[in-house]
Amino acid sequence: MPSNLEVLQAEVLRISPADRARLLERSVASLDVDASVEAAWDAVADQREQELSSGTVDAVPLAVAAIMLLILPPLYLMGWFAGCVLVGYRPCL
Repeated sequence: MPSNLEVLQAEVLRISPADRARLLERSVASLDVDASVEAAWDAVADQREQELSSGTVDAVPLAVAAIMLLILPPLYLMGWFAGCVLVGYRPCL
């Protein structure tokens, strides 16, 4: 007699790939839930949203962020201003 896990696995393999992907995402997310970590990330997101809304900080275009983080990591570590000058991002000047 098949176990509950085997029956469930057979059922999962019969659903569409998109539904299986959603199920996998939810299953993995359920393993990583830590309320204190989630609360900390929520607080960071709220703070960043408030900073953007109030104009305390400016949004950085994705292309600039990609250059700063992926192509020019040493310049990013030297500081935001140095990296902006070298990639020609004028709002920093």
